[in-house]
Amino acid sequence: MRLNFFLMVVFCLHVSAKVVSQKITLSFKKAALENVLTDIKKQSTYHFFYNAQLLRDAIPVDIQIKDATLQQALERCMEGQPFSWYIDAANKLVVIGKKTPALPAVLAPVELSAVYGIVRDEKGQPVPGATVSLKPFNKGAVTNEKGEFTINGVSPGNYILTVSFVGYEKIEKHIKVDERALQLALLMKPAVMELDASVVIGYGTTTKRYKTEAIATINAKEITEDHSSIAVSDMLAGRLPGLFAMKTGGAPGAGSDLFVRGLSTFNNSSPLIVIDGIPDRSLDDLNYNDIQAVSVLKDASAISVYGARAANGVILVTTKKGSAGKTSITFGANMINQRPTQYYKQVNAYQYAQLYNESLQNEDLYQPTLGMGFTPEIVQKFKDGSDPDHYPNTDWMKEVLATSIWQNNYNLSASGGNENIRFYLSGGYAKNNGLIPVENYNRYNLRSNIEANITHNLKVTMNISGSFSKRNAEAVYGSEYVINNIYSTPPIRVNQFSNGTYASVPEQRGNSYLQSRGNSGYWTTNNNIVNTGLTLQYDLPWIKGLSLKGNGAYDKTYSFGKRFAVPYDMFSIDDAGTYAKVPAYPTEPFLKEYFGQTQRLTLEGGLQYDAAFNKHTLSGTLLYTQTNATTDNFNTQRSGFVSSSLSELSLGDPTRATNAGSGSQNARRGLVGRVAYNYAQRYLFQFNFRYDGSDIFPPDHRYGFFPSLSAGWVLSEEPFMKDKISSLDFLKIRASWGQLGNDRVDPYQFLTTYALGASPGYSLGGPVPQYYQTLTPKVLPNPAFTWERAVIANAGLEAHIKNDLFTIEADYFYKRTKDILAPPSQQVPSVIGIDLPDVNNGIVDTKGLEIALGHTNHLGKFTYYISPNISFSKNKIVNYPESQSIPTWQRLSGKSIGFFYNTVGSKYLGYQSDGLYQSKDEVTKGPTPLYPTVAPGDIRYKDVDGDGKLTANDRVPVGAGFFPEIQYGIRCGLSYHGIELNVLFQGAGNVQGYAYNGLPATVDQLDRWTPQHTNAAYPRLWYNYQNNTEYSDYWIRSTAYLRMKNMELAYSLPASVLRHISARSLRFTLSANNLFTFTKFKLFDPESAGQVRDPLMKSYSGGLTLQF
Repeated sequence: MRLNFFLMVVFCLHVSAKVVSQKITLSFKKAALENVLTDIKKQSTYHFFYNAQLLRDAIPVDIQIKDATLQQALERCMEGQPFSWYIDAANKLVVIGKKTPALPAVLAPVELSAVYGIVRDEKGQPVPGATVSLKPFNKGAVTNEKGEFTINGVSPGNYILTVSFVGYEKIEKHIKVDERALQLALLMKPAVMELDASVVIGYGTTTKRYKTEAIATINAKEITEDHSSIAVSDMLAGRLPGLFAMKTGGAPGAGSDLFVRGLSTFNNSSPLIVIDGIPDRSLDDLNYNDIQAVSVLKDASAISVYGARAANGVILVTTKKGSAGKTSITFGANMINQRPTQYYKQVNAYQYAQLYNESLQNEDLYQPTLGMGFTPEIVQKFKDGSDPDHYPNTDWMKEVLATSIWQNNYNLSASGGNENIRFYLSGGYAKNNGLIPVENYNRYNLRSNIEANITHNLKVTMNISGSFSKRNAEAVYGSEYVINNIYSTPPIRVNQFSNGTYASVPEQRGNSYLQSRGNSGYWTTNNNIVNTGLTLQYDLPWIKGLSLKGNGAYDKTYSFGKRFAVPYDMFSIDDAGTYAKVPAYPTEPFLKEYFGQTQRLTLEGGLQYDAAFNKHTLSGTLLYTQTNATTDNFNTQRSGFVSSSLSELSLGDPTRATNAGSGSQNARRGLVGRVAYNYAQRYLFQFNFRYDGSDIFPPDHRYGFFPSLSAGWVLSEEPFMKDKISSLDFLKIRASWGQLGNDRVDPYQFLTTYALGASPGYSLGGPVPQYYQTLTPKVLPNPAFTWERAVIANAGLEAHIKNDLFTIEADYFYKRTKDILAPPSQQVPSVIGIDLPDVNNGIVDTKGLEIALGHTNHLGKFTYYISPNISFSKNKIVNYPESQSIPTWQRLSGKSIGFFYNTVGSKYLGYQSDGLYQSKDEVTKGPTPLYPTVAPGDIRYKDVDGDGKLTANDRVPVGAGFFPEIQYGIRCGLSYHGIELNVLFQGAGNVQGYAYNGLPATVDQLDRWTPQHTNAAYPRLWYNYQNNTEYSDYWIRSTAYLRMKNMELAYSLPASVLRHISARSLRFTLSANNLFTFTKFKLFDPESAGQVRDPLMKSYSGGLTLQF
């Protein structure tokens, strides 16, 4: 960071702010004027504004010039053309329009001390109906049909003149008025239409107008509408079609699991994260204020350039860059109050005692005199609280967990530069407290992005960023284990005795209250990430449009953890009221330290070519890339510390030390190519490929070729449609096909795996045998081990109606993933005393549909919008390596891979339920139950194989719906006079959760089966019976939901107020997250159903953003 700052200072001190004269060389014969202007634009730093249809009337251009100025080049190529043009040096613009009469010297008689003038568009045409106002004068005017305006009675002084009109960028200009009238000529630039917005793709950029890929994008403004989290993954939920977000826990700093287009493999289904062009960087360690845009690449055409790691989609993140102009300094602060959306609801001690007694009575085990159950007198004591030391009513959530917690975010950034150097610098700090005091998360972020034009043809970009976080947790078990223990503890356990001492709680292996306060020690983990990147781009002067580009990135992650666990005092109480100290765990202090580091070096070099001639546009990329990464881990532990106050390894007993370590490495190299062709802005074609190699595969299977093709047809540019439907601005259909690879599997499976022998080892004999530990084979090698491969086909449609008043984008996809690695244990008996390797024998089909709609309307100063999106994804296992002896109903082939997200082969078989037994007659006349103790009120299972008895053979795959088939979001909002309201609804459909979690005191047990209440949702209560705890579909519930994910109310102060503090903008925000949820699942938050951990959080926040 210091080196980067030093280089930036050197650049700033030695590079003149004076604009270097533009040197332009042209050589054209009978060329279209638009092609000539495109070439001039590439050789200058100016933006060109004109109507492409207008240039169809242009005269072909013959021009031969060398090292001409911009003025000279335009004079030559515009000579004899039926257009007017001028250069706006202040705004770096060249504006071309129809020839119109010159601006009159005096438009109309006006009074002294007045402001008057004319407003024109990029075509040179007047703009009628534009609003012109002076601040803080608070007077204004509306332009007439000739674009003219006059504001009379203006006192001499300094003002801010603003001009606004629908479809154009707002003009804001500082002016000075003296005793005489001020005449102005104003140019309105068209607002960048959604179609012309830049879209980042793999190794390049495009626009929505010309893209042939399936890509979803989100900009910085929309990302920062969510103030509730510091994890970027949380901010993407519900906003991008095709991106499935699953948040299963609310621990400090925790984000969401992201999947592109659902699940399609038994192995790692997570997408590849690419930040500023470098793969495998951490998304949730980014400062979200540094993000410029996020693109989700979904189809083969978009992702094949990433080859071996792209089969599950790619998420591209682009961070902010500086721009030429006055330095801008921005400060932002947010204070967020968080509280759980919902806990597992618990019964009180009186209710629990009654339920406990009932469970014992159901099994004929109720014997209070033997300690099995509570007498009526004791039950009454739980109810009236007369003896809290022996018969408490403890609300463990209230005792241990905070009702609400605070999160603070601060960010400071500066950006600016000139024609030759541009910079973006930022620093951020975030603190997130946990529900227990010992748990919290702190993070610092630093970033420096610098771009510099070293020469006219040479450009350098240098990015350096750092993320430095610290996480604190409970020492013995970890913070989430503490919360799990609280859920698992019935309310009849005492926390604190009346004498002030704390109890030992069996279910907590100690006392969760004391653990949560740090009495058991501390566990601190520091994680430090440094990402660096240097890019050089040289535009070859002797071949127009050809550039040479080199890129290098070095990333390092290193973490250090320190876990010091110490004993703490706990007590028990006997019937006589005597307190006794209880041995704690740990019985003595121990210290464990961890260290790990990962280093990754990425090197890339290639060529980029862009050319335009007549109606043809051609671009190409050829790139070599390689990555090398190493990981090292080390940990050590000592016990036998003299004091619980000194946590240094050297103070432990050296004879009671243990240590361990591990390491790994991997390397990849590839050749990337892309050719894109565009004819007349109507016919779009693209070919991509990546020839990729990965060292985790055997030498004969290390390389793979991954091609893709895509095409688009802009129907709205066809003559047969262009003038027929005036309201249709844009209509495009596109299609793509390609092959991808996935090497995100367990590496080096072509090698034999060895493990240290568990037995004492071998002896070489002798009077005193000495045993030697040995290495033993663990897994057989698979010499044919190779890539998983995916073939993706995609068809899409895009339409824009009435200047983006309505937009639609829809995609249908079909994906087949084959050669999926899966264990053959269900296919080949494991009888040789060694584990069998995974084999490339699985096939999964995934298909789906994505639709994104948009509607934005401007009604004067009032604007509103609504943009819903919905994603459907359904998968089916076509082939899984399983034996033919497995019953048909137990085979995975033909089923979904949604079991616990994508864990196939582990706890996926369960029983099909058929309600609850209602009588003994039903038990005896039905198939023989799993257990002889089954009675009315227990779960009745189906005899799938029809043999008259229930056995493990009757189990079937259940739980495929734990991953949603549908996710959707609805973003809507409005703005008026500096006030904004932005709302996001997010939901999931066709999704299920497992409602049974084994917790002892959840309120769903109140609706249990009894002879008097046979229409119950919960079976009869049990103590030891296993029938009702068998894994089955009885406990599966729909967890579909719709929630208000985020709501932001913002107000920006007007310019008349800001000028008093010399600020550009000041924006205040109030927001809420996870405000309310609609769902039929009431036991817990439906998004994290079945998870016994930190609950999801709702939040309320206030913040401000100040810009100078």
